[in-house]
Amino acid sequence: MRLITSKNAQEIAIAGLGLAGRNYSFSSAEVLSALLRRSGAFNCPCPPSALVRTTLSAMNGIHDDQQSRDLLPDLLEEMVSYGDFIESRELAESSRARLLYVVPPAFVEASTAVCLIMGISADDRPLLPEELEKHLELRAHVRLIESSEIPDIRARLIASGFRQIPRDEWVKAPRVRSAADHVRQYDRAIEQSERPGTVDDLMVLNTALPVRFYRGRWESAKQQTGRFVARRPQPYGAPLWAVVELLAGKLIHLVDLPVYEANWRPCDEAWHLQQAMDAEAGNPQLYRVRPRNGCDSITVDMFSPIPAWAQRRWNCVGKRVAASQSLMAYEFRLEVAESELQFARERMWLSSTA
Repeated sequence: MRLITSKNAQEIAIAGLGLAGRNYSFSSAEVLSALLRRSGAFNCPCPPSALVRTTLSAMNGIHDDQQSRDLLPDLLEEMVSYGDFIESRELAESSRARLLYVVPPAFVEASTAVCLIMGISADDRPLLPEELEKHLELRAHVRLIESSEIPDIRARLIASGFRQIPRDEWVKAPRVRSAADHVRQYDRAIEQSERPGTVDDLMVLNTALPVRFYRGRWESAKQQTGRFVARRPQPYGAPLWAVVELLAGKLIHLVDLPVYEANWRPCDEAWHLQQAMDAEAGNPQLYRVRPRNGCDSITVDMFSPIPAWAQRRWNCVGKRVAASQSLMAYEFRLEVAESELQFARERMWLSSTA
């Protein structure tokens, strides 16, 4: 037995994740994503909260700081959106808990130059053959290969057991429509719903509050009147997403999500609906453009979560970068930037801010 330092333990753990020589800190998004994938390989199917707890347990004694604890749930949500995990309802009729399942190895040809790599191999065995592994690039939770550097990469990935996912199938987004039309269909669903019982500890996303601070918009249902995106607790698992109508804080109508966007997670439909509700209320969600001096690209900051289909598109044509006084940020080349800003305005009803 020999005594090792915390730094030594972190180096050993990073090497054990197959990231030796990549110069990542243990608390980086790249290392934490690898930890979540390894935990998922051995523990899925399981609830998201259980996977986070298991990953935190693996970090004990190595590097267990509050920043990493706070990052893991958000990182896991992004990995579900990206395609490393699938979230589905538990099969038992008596339970509405949601479980995570690992996705088998797959890839998307994001462009003629880039292949996005996703999925988790059984027992967390090496995902790629060695000759492709050395070309793998990590950007937070995203894994990609510059396919222009490797001849016949599509055939080589398929020969290695990867499933190709068509780009249109992976990026598919809801059709273009006005914010008013989008909200109107949920108004109909609410009006046709049965009167609910009492729901304790209901949380609502208040459209009247500033859109720059997403977490600060959530509040307990008390004296509010109107229709809101909401979350309600359940005995096991994360709170459920819903759209509700309140009268002086009293619950009048409740519709659980998803309703119209069932191919995506409930949170994706909720965030898309909130974007429309904010736009209709004259308080649209915002994006901010930051030119990059001396570069042929821009950075776009987002202040609220965006649905998985938007993240998937932007992982194809841009790349996720460090946020600056915002919730998330993406970098786009100038030649695609305007089309992506138009996408944000048309599909998510966002507005620009300084």
